[in-house]
Amino acid sequence: MIATMDSIELRKPAARGAAKLWSISRKGAKLTTVSGSEGKPQKSSVETHADADEATRAFDKAMRAKMRDGYALISDRASAKPGSLVFAGFAAGGGGGLVADVSRDGRFALTAGHRGAPVAVWVELIDTLTGARRVVFERAHPRQLFLHSADFDHTGDHALITVDNETFVVELATGATRTVAKYGGAPRGVANSNFNPHVLRPSHDRARKRWCVFDAKTVVRVLDERLATVCEIPLEHPTTELRAASVSPDGTLIALYRVSRSILYGQDDAKDDQTQQIEIRRSDNGALVNAIDVARAVTSVTLTPDNKRLAVQWEHESGPRLLDAKTGRELAQPRGKDGREQHAFAWDFSLAGHTLAVGTYGLRLLDGASLADRSERLERWPSFDPTRYVSFCDDDRLLASGRPGAITLHRA
Repeated sequence: MIATMDSIELRKPAARGAAKLWSISRKGAKLTTVSGSEGKPQKSSVETHADADEATRAFDKAMRAKMRDGYALISDRASAKPGSLVFAGFAAGGGGGLVADVSRDGRFALTAGHRGAPVAVWVELIDTLTGARRVVFERAHPRQLFLHSADFDHTGDHALITVDNETFVVELATGATRTVAKYGGAPRGVANSNFNPHVLRPSHDRARKRWCVFDAKTVVRVLDERLATVCEIPLEHPTTELRAASVSPDGTLIALYRVSRSILYGQDDAKDDQTQQIEIRRSDNGALVNAIDVARAVTSVTLTPDNKRLAVQWEHESGPRLLDAKTGRELAQPRGKDGREQHAFAWDFSLAGHTLAVGTYGLRLLDGASLADRSERLERWPSFDPTRYVSFCDDDRLLASGRPGAITLHRA
């Protein structure tokens, strides 16, 4: 796979003095790098590789090394053309996979990582206008930890972070924490819940004023903008398990996917239960609005902005398919040029729902109703990794995406 960007300029903010600059360009088998401090003479070097493919791999390796060292791509947003990149910064993995989020206005980003044994997990705050970054949360333990999520609240001053089976709010200015949901027994047991933290993540509406978290006794807890409990949805059941949950974009509904353990794991004690169902419930009182049966295992499910359809990812990351939220009838599915089902690792609808941005091995922009490819094209960030985070910022002018190694912002 050949990256489509042949020239990249990165900068690293300095605590004192001028920022550091570094650029790399590729032409055939040749790589040219230029480096130095802003406002001072730059140093240039040229490498010649065996062929263009080897130069591409060297290009990618050098760029990743600089980004791990704190360099970032930063472009002027006011003059940026639609589809162009305006920011790219390093994003590590959090032990449970990529953890990334961008604030509602696109000014700040969160990314996370893990290191060492005993394992430590940490969350960094990045200023996307300057590239400056600082650690806002860190936790260590003698055993392995998994950091599953880190999401801004509606103010951008706090983040909801999930480590293992505990979700807490962190004040970004001070690092102070407060637990909002926790399940499972010590040290790693799940005696008081059958939630699986590796498949369930807290979710929120577009305004980040309604949240869905997971608590003891297999309770889905709905929170308001102050992170106070609005309602509790008890899902304790002897033979089914909750595998996916999300809050609708307008915050009024919650979609929940429940499935029998017989279908999931082939367990004999659940063999008489063939439940495989998406429930739609009200977020203010948990009342059931509708339930539809599905024929395939679901990895994730979200409601469209009009609450009339469900965007569903089938198991093994196929989709998304659009289903009628009342009947479950399939309305649309994306297809590649070869007519096959497409991989989808993440997606998000624009404010009005006219556009669906889908994370594949890159980004696709689809029509929000038909799932046909739109004519708009986005500048391709050079990466060999799948895009596992996608989010439109509030005014739809910025589209955030993330993959192992980078979190990016496009002018949408």
